[in-house]
Amino acid sequence: MDGYQRLSGQQRDQRLPITLQIMRYLKDEISKSSLSSFDKKMYWAAFTVAFTGLLRVSEYTAAAPGQFAAKQTLLLEDVTLHTDSVVLNLKSTKTDQFGYGYRLSLRKTGRSVCPVESLRAYTTVRTTMASQREPLFIQSSGAYLTRSAVDFTLKKLLRALSDHPKYSTHSFRIGGTTTAALAGCEDSQIQRTGRWKSGCFAKYIRGTVPVDGINPYR
Repeated sequence: MDGYQRLSGQQRDQRLPITLQIMRYLKDEISKSSLSSFDKKMYWAAFTVAFTGLLRVSEYTAAAPGQFAAKQTLLLEDVTLHTDSVVLNLKSTKTDQFGYGYRLSLRKTGRSVCPVESLRAYTTVRTTMASQREPLFIQSSGAYLTRSAVDFTLKKLLRALSDHPKYSTHSFRIGGTTTAALAGCEDSQIQRTGRWKSGCFAKYIRGTVPVDGINPYR
């Protein structure tokens, strides 16, 4: 892969990737958790969109439980659901210095990890919680989803795994990139989806190994 050799010599961080295997595990753990029915749909939609869209956590969460910047936060009105895809209007990304925004289209997978189906299930109940001009992801308590809430819930759901401290909000972006590469996606497609301006995305591609206690063939 272009640029990989130059990057491979650099020291890699210790954050582990969220793989499809882990995503399926998370789905099971969410369903068994004590979260409300609403929050189960909300967290699964947020996790699935973060994974398949290679999102940075700042691109789909609010600054605080009761505070958000409309010009930077992903709102309900920024989501357009189609039969086989969903389009997200990302108004502010790390590499978008001039604020042009980015329209991210995610396809229906037909599998257990699907951004279209998870968002469809969530937005059906989300419309009863708050207006379209508020953040897309909001908890049943009325608090907006934040980075700390994602990190806390993720680690709690993965607490049975011995290496759960090594998973973070950025693990979705790392894992989504790794999964796309292993599936044979072109470098240019990965770079465009992840909104990278250079080949530095290559450092996100990790070798993966089975996780004890999880069936990799499910």
